Amino acid sequence: MLVEPSVIDTIKQFQDFIETFYYDLLLESIRNGENHIVIDFSNIAKYDIELANELLKNPEEVLKVIEKAIETFDIENNQNVRVGIKNLPQTSILKIREVRSKHIGKLYEV
Repeated sequence: MLVEPSVIDTIKQFQDFIETFYYDLLLESIRNGENHIVIDFSNIAKYDIELANELLKNPEEVLKVIEKAIETFDIENNQNVRVGIKNLPQTSILKIREVRSKHIGKLYEV
């Protein structure tokens, strides 16, 4: 399977991001038998605003890239770690009655 160079670069960016902000939390979560971590959106935005914007536009793909970045660490049982995102910007917070078809495929907090 051939992976696009831009995807490889993005995986590397998220590897660096996780090492900088979330490596200790990742280790602790795995040691506790948890298979998920929650990442603060504001940390992604501080690290690289383009990555943050891409997450909002293409959440499914970017979350897969983050999970792939986690799998590359030499940590036992780091497969199938899922990622959640908290503290989305105000522009991404909707009331349930405001959800429309134009919001499909984007990252919003309801």
